[in-house]
Amino acid sequence: METRKRRPKIDTSQFTEYIIGLKATINDCKNINAATKTNLNTLLNKLGSSTETNIYENFTNIFNNTENINSKYSVLQRFCSIVKKASIELTDAQKLDVRDNMAKYNKLINGNNRKTPIKFSDIKALINKLDGLEQLVLALYMNDVRHDYNKVLIGRISLLGFHEGYDDDMYDCGTFYFKTNKIVSCDGPPHELELMIHFSLVANPRKYLIEHNNAPATPNFVSNIIGDITERHLGKRLTITDLRKKYNKIQN
Repeated sequence: METRKRRPKIDTSQFTEYIIGLKATINDCKNINAATKTNLNTLLNKLGSSTETNIYENFTNIFNNTENINSKYSVLQRFCSIVKKASIELTDAQKLDVRDNMAKYNKLINGNNRKTPIKFSDIKALINKLDGLEQLVLALYMNDVRHDYNKVLIGRISLLGFHEGYDDDMYDCGTFYFKTNKIVSCDGPPHELELMIHFSLVANPRKYLIEHNNAPATPNFVSNIIGDITERHLGKRLTITDLRKKYNKIQN
């Protein structure tokens, strides 16, 4: 009977306090799944001796010494996730370097032009690979893109007096309340999306469904999220209008 090789133990005694802090931040994140945490920790283990001043230099060495193109892209994506989740400050030059490499390796892997059209099912499948705000934004706009979800207020309808003149669209207990010309329409999301919204609000209680800097996210902010996601994973930058067309196509 073949025995599995045990993975070598990680010598955590060599980790700097900075890396230990980053690992704790990643492990405490409630909006990323266990598999993603494992992948991010694997990279942090390799960066174990890093400090705040040389982490990017050490990452660059790991990136440059990774030969396989797909592996390089994975390392780059994981580093970007760590930077975002742990709020690591990069210089403008470092940010530009990351963006250039993301664009370069995305094109190498996906091709300069996607030969087959992106289907509605491709985007639905992508949602399951995402987490956090990216997953929620794409799921919302793949459900129904008629509404501006960035302006939806979270609250109790009975307490806020929505029907007595409250101007914001609202979400309460599994139902959207959209107001157009003082006419209120109610829309219950699919159960899967309702659960996604619920867990998102539990992990990150907030006033608006999609927030940025403690304020309702702007349409441009939402558009950039959708564009970045689809460009990174599907090889083509899609807009909210593109999603609207694909949604309407399957409805007709």
